[in-house]
Amino acid sequence: MGRCCRNDMGYPLTHLNWDVGEHWCEHCTDGTKYVDPLLLWLLTQTRNKGYDTFDSCVVAAASAHAAKKIHPRGDRFWDGGAWADENGNRSPSWMAADGFGWARDAEDVTATLIGTADSSIKPGVLCASFNAG
Repeated sequence: MGRCCRNDMGYPLTHLNWDVGEHWCEHCTDGTKYVDPLLLWLLTQTRNKGYDTFDSCVVAAASAHAAKKIHPRGDRFWDGGAWADENGNRSPSWMAADGFGWARDAEDVTATLIGTADSSIKPGVLCASFNAG
């Protein structure tokens, strides 16, 4: 059985639009694809440095494109214009000015393939490096 595009919290990661895979998820109505197994990606960014920022994280995702849309906090995703919460709500610009301690735009994130995830791993953040101040 393949992996569903939804995570344990039930919100759709369909907004990440997996861009690789051969199967369609039966729970999705937007034609989103899923793959099995997921791939492991090291995400890095250098645009937002200093204290109280993330410099990297490891995520499980079907593609580099999908991986770069996952925020290291694990509770936000890139919706094409801003970091949004699990309900698709964008935060006020004054709150999101620093990308919530991450890159302000998914295009500023670098994704490096580091492996293949175990079949028990679900899409999302596995670990993150946060520089607390």
